[in-house]
Amino acid sequence: MLHLSDCRGCTVSKCKFRDKDTVGVALKIDGSKSKDNIIEDSDWSNLTYSEGNGGEPLRLGNSRVSHLFLNTIVRRCTFKELSADVETISIKSCGNIIEQCRHVSCKSSMVIRHGHTNTIHDNEFIGEGGIRVYGKDNKILRNRFKGNKSTRFPPLTLVNGNTKNEPNEGASGSGRGHASYTQVRNNEISVNTFDNCKNCVIWGRDPRTFKPEAVQFKNNKVIADKVESLVIDFSGGAKPEGNDFANNEVVGTKARIGSKIARAFTGTGIQPEPEPEEEEPEEPQDQAPPKPDPIIEPQIDIEPIAPLCLVCGDKEEGSEAKVKLSVHLCSEHAPAAKEMLQRFITEMKSTVQTPVV
Repeated sequence: MLHLSDCRGCTVSKCKFRDKDTVGVALKIDGSKSKDNIIEDSDWSNLTYSEGNGGEPLRLGNSRVSHLFLNTIVRRCTFKELSADVETISIKSCGNIIEQCRHVSCKSSMVIRHGHTNTIHDNEFIGEGGIRVYGKDNKILRNRFKGNKSTRFPPLTLVNGNTKNEPNEGASGSGRGHASYTQVRNNEISVNTFDNCKNCVIWGRDPRTFKPEAVQFKNNKVIADKVESLVIDFSGGAKPEGNDFANNEVVGTKARIGSKIARAFTGTGIQPEPEPEEEEPEEPQDQAPPKPDPIIEPQIDIEPIAPLCLVCGDKEEGSEAKVKLSVHLCSEHAPAAKEMLQRFITEMKSTVQTPVV
């Protein structure tokens, strides 16, 4: 509906994004030169594209600029009863702020998917839908989650990663596309309120290598007087160790908290969550070495980008690649064929680029 690319200092104000059931982002900001844009006092409703990825209501960046500081501010906006994509706001860049927004009964969450040093603060989440986090140095502050009984879109989810840092970290401009899951590290989660939510925090979703680490979970409040609430669900192999839990409060008698973090909560009527006994696993004979995390192939964002020819690249107008050649070889002959193909492409480039006399 609206695409801002390589824009600086633009303001999108008092707009309505609604009634869209087709693929495509409603509002997209990208480009390595984009910076300091503002989205304010706008509404998203009746967005219902349901055939997979690519229907986000709002996306800030993409994987190619995920390491860059776009510094976008989204404030005083409303997202209501959306079902177009699992990411209400898909943050794929750094330094962005989401503040004073209202998120009502959405089958989606505000997601820090790529990037780091993002802040989500002083927002209100009512019913289904919350916040999902990847990456380092993020802040989740003073948000209120009320009446969320969803297991798919709970109030707050910290996801396990398969890499410690953004793949393009340190590059000055656009990098390669990727679909990496970056470790949650050095995040601050403070002064949030979880009001009668079924599962307040999912800590460590998905069985990946890098668990949440050096996360501060402090001064949060759990109200559990009407609904039985599991305060923190450690899953995917994640554990409390290596993180900091302190000065949290419980109101009501229906909160369940694991014994390892119970001291970090004050209040009456806390029901301890029983911890499973840990047994030393038997070491099987001739144990195979552990398998590494699978290589994540680049996930191409849905954008109007045409593939380019390997020979002329983007130097020739109309160089869109319309012919694809595939070669299948056994492992014995593949190395030699790869070298021959590389020499062939180099020679072809030289032939094409040499002017004919």
